[in-house]
Amino acid sequence: MSWFKDGDKKYCLFFHSVMKKRTNASAIQKLVYNGQNLDDPSQIEKHILDFYTNLYADNAQANCSVLEMQHFVSKCIPSLVTEDENQKLIQCLGKEEIMCCV
Repeated sequence: MSWFKDGDKKYCLFFHSVMKKRTNASAIQKLVYNGQNLDDPSQIEKHILDFYTNLYADNAQANCSVLEMQHFVSKCIPSLVTEDENQKLIQCLGKEEIMCCV
């Protein structure tokens, strides 16, 4: 606990050294894909980004269309407001309403 007694400067150095160790320990140093070693950080980053972009793009297209999603939402999620209430909620505020709030 000497870092606590010695003040902010030593605490700051201690904190940053701990965070640097954690960052280095959790970093991906090497990735093996199809028998090929990727050890360049930019290659690893590109591969991971491409992998998840393709994964989620393919799943979204394969699993459902927009109409299927709208049907799912209307069927499974109850409507808590009427159409009239919804129109009132989305309409623009008038100058009087704004001035009343300000």
